[in-house]
Amino acid sequence: MHLLFFRNAEIHFNLWNHPIRLLQVATYTEKKNQLELLEALQDRHAGRFSLSFYGEFYNQAYVHEIQKVARSKHKHSISINGKLNFEDYLKALRYTHFSMQWSKRTKTNDTEGGCPVFIKDSLGLGRPVIGSRHCDIPDILVHHFNAYLTEEQDLNALTEILDEIMSIDSFTYLKLQRNALQSVHENKSAHLSGRELTEVYCKMINGL
Repeated sequence: MHLLFFRNAEIHFNLWNHPIRLLQVATYTEKKNQLELLEALQDRHAGRFSLSFYGEFYNQAYVHEIQKVARSKHKHSISINGKLNFEDYLKALRYTHFSMQWSKRTKTNDTEGGCPVFIKDSLGLGRPVIGSRHCDIPDILVHHFNAYLTEEQDLNALTEILDEIMSIDSFTYLKLQRNALQSVHENKSAHLSGRELTEVYCKMINGL
């Protein structure tokens, strides 16, 4: 595992405060599962979380579903945004409390096929992740160490995780951040694989 942007990214730990900032940077597709992330939100979470989504509007029908659910959650702070450039991507990662990557296998059996680069970047900047046990994700994320994990599509479990996160204290959050950074620290100087280099070039060309 490698932090792709380690040499260019300033690392600092965030203070724990409310609302709790959640971030996902990913193409809007079924396997990235933005829709069910929103569906896990309950009225008791209103005002306690701020959710920001960024990415390419690849599937317009899916984006419309996301926007519809977001409008129905009008008590919550939810923003649906387009792609980020490199500098704004790093700023968003530094600002967030948690990254979100609740991936799933789609009806057509589309999967991540590995661990999303966004997760690696998040850990490399000391940001814990809310994720699913999908493909290679659980090989990198460890529940209650650098992440909160559920099984794919277990909405009740995800809602319970949001409840748990609301109740953690500043010491617990600081420990999660340190663990996130520690989980990639030993590999930060390793050479990138050809596949990862291709992913980096694609992200640079497409602006994420």
